[in-house]
Amino acid sequence: MTKVLTLNGVDNCAVLVHENLHFGFGSNEEGCMKQLQYLVENVDWRMGIKVWSQVYSFHLPISEKPVTYPVDFGRVIPASAIPLKPKQEKSNRNDYGQKKKRCKREENENTNKGDDAAKVSEELIESDVNMEEKVDKSSANITAEVTEAKPTKKSKRPFDPTKPTFRVTCHRSGENHAFSSMIAAANFGGAIQTYFDWNVDMKNFNIEVILRVVDDSVSVSIALTKESLHRRLITNFGPTTLRATTAYNMLR
Repeated sequence: MTKVLTLNGVDNCAVLVHENLHFGFGSNEEGCMKQLQYLVENVDWRMGIKVWSQVYSFHLPISEKPVTYPVDFGRVIPASAIPLKPKQEKSNRNDYGQKKKRCKREENENTNKGDDAAKVSEELIESDVNMEEKVDKSSANITAEVTEAKPTKKSKRPFDPTKPTFRVTCHRSGENHAFSSMIAAANFGGAIQTYFDWNVDMKNFNIEVILRVVDDSVSVSIALTKESLHRRLITNFGPTTLRATTAYNMLR
């Protein structure tokens, strides 16, 4: 397996542990997520972990089977539970220049108003202090009542150093899906955590599980590369830098 990773024309490599060309997705999100949760039981984890161990290592043996098989994978994670950051539109150079000029103009105006504002602020400080004392007394009683009535949050699963860390990445293509890539990765990853009791870590992970959905077909792989191998032969990046793997394949 290590010889495959030395091939100059390979960008990324993964071991396929499950494939279903006719998965039969339902028409609603919750039903589809339940299907993906129970898919965890059909994955060939033994082969995947065996091949992964030829490339990477863990300080303890990784079990190929769960200690106890779960009866249920729990509730489905809804899309509303995953916060999405709004996309910011990229401003062009003209907008950037106008914003820069406006900031300078406002900065000059604020400098001129600084002296007057300083006098006013001195007069307001004394009144603010008195108001804060009154507010603190009243807010103390309110916060005490709120904390007593506030429900306790569900505690996170403790980190187990004897288990590897992992994350799930979902690549999805197709228009007839009732779910998004993020919600599919969240539910499939939650099922894996319930199955193996592995630790979830989106950045410092040992194992990356790749869930690929193309129309009605589903495949599961375990990544053998953490970043594209085209970087290994590049010493300097520039505007005309060509991927090393692409250049190699062009010269073959």
